[in-house]
Amino acid sequence: MDTTKKYIKQCEKVEEIQKEWQPSILDIFHYTNGLSYVTTEDFYKCVTNKGIYFKRQKTWLPYQDQLQKIVQVLSPVAGIHELNWWINDNWTYAMSCHSMEQLWLFFVMEKKYKKTWDGKDWIK
Repeated sequence: MDTTKKYIKQCEKVEEIQKEWQPSILDIFHYTNGLSYVTTEDFYKCVTNKGIYFKRQKTWLPYQDQLQKIVQVLSPVAGIHELNWWINDNWTYAMSCHSMEQLWLFFVMEKKYKKTWDGKDWIK
């Protein structure tokens, strides 16, 4: 699981995905004191009125499989096939990724939201 400063920054800036986050137990997130994961108590807060505050104070760091679900491919093999085509078409951009989470985040953002990472923010 990627917990680098670079991935955290990319996730902080990805409003589209952060808005869709439905916290689940053991999701990893970043907040002012560092990294943590969603506990049973946190999950309870999320299904009550306090959930909005909980999400506002944290940055979700999606796992690779969570990013794959966002793209909604027909099957795991189809997902790998689409990712492979995307890497071939965007080789230099894809090579700037330092983890599978970053690679899948780049793929998701371009495929679903038509945005790319410029080193500071997601741009159209």
